[in-house]
Amino acid sequence: MYEKQKLYKLFKDGDREHALYVRYQIARRTVPNPESPICSAQVALLRNKGLPFPFIASYLGVHRTAVLHQKKKQAYKDTYRVREYNKNRKELELLGG
Repeated sequence: MYEKQKLYKLFKDGDREHALYVRYQIARRTVPNPESPICSAQVALLRNKGLPFPFIASYLGVHRTAVLHQKKKQAYKDTYRVREYNKNRKELELLGG
């Protein structure tokens, strides 16, 4: 939470260069190897640190739509859980309310 507030304050004060440097440092600590294949967990971790989607896409070296696709996939996984009764039948169960 502290890092989110620090980033917000840096951008608000107009110190853009330092804010971008702090963003990069946060990203390096969170996902140290951006060359690994993109997954929704990486996107969620970086997003929880307060980093915007365009920055996450450039850091991971992918197009912005790939990051948004991972976001949608993670949201789908968070909303639905697959229950397997047997190998041929799956049912989606809505989590929460």
